Order: sequence, then C-alpha cells, then structure tokens
Amino acid sequence: MNTDPGYVISALVVFSLIAFGVFALSRSSEKKEKPQNEKDAAAIELLKGGNAGEIASREGVSVEELEKWKNEFLDSALDFAKNKNAYLGRVSERENEIKWFEQVCEKHIGGDWKKITNYDRRNR
Repeated sequence: MNTDPGYVISALVVFSLIAFGVFALSRSSEKKEKPQNEKDAAAIELLKGGNAGEIASREGVSVEELEKWKNEFLDSALDFAKNKNAYLGRVSERENEIKWFEQVCEKHIGGDWKKITNYDRRNR
C-alpha cells in the first residue's frame, strides 16, 4: 500500500468526487411526491376532457402516472359513494353529541355559558 502523502491526498480527492457524483445522481433521480390535492386536481382536469399530454407535461409526470392518479381518484370516489351513508351517520352522531354537550353546559353553567367559556371563539 502506497503511503506517500501526495498519493493519499489524490486518492481522497478522487474518492470524494466519486462519492459526490453518486450522491448527486441519486438525488436527481428521486421524484418528489406531489400533494394529494394536486394529483386530484390534475385527475379532475383529465376527466373533464383535458389533454393528457399537456397536463402530464405541466405536472412533470408521465401520461401513465397521470392515468394512475385518475384511477386512484375514481377509486376514492367510488369508495366514498359506497360509504356515504356511514360517513353521514358519523356526522349526525357528532352533531348530536355537540347538542348534548351544549345542553349539559347550559344546565350546569347557565344560559350564558358560551360567553363565560369563550365557546364561540375556540379554535375548531
């Protein structure tokens, strides 16, 4: 093994450049995941008859990826439609719980309980 200081420094420089190159190439090939609302907006635009090539180009994805977003959007819509009554039931339950809570507060705190507790200004 060559222990000449010049050789060691040269070897370290070459190794550093190679490591940096590998790191830079691996970072550039990573795709950043788009937020779901952006995927959904692109899918809706495609479903409304937009040009797949133009939308995909603007979003920086392939047409195949855009089609995948569209299919995921449709699957989610179908899932929501199937479970709509369950979702609405849960909303109704929460509304009933809020009414019960308000009645209990009025009974135990008084008619001005919302003012006393700053209820209307709380962070929801």
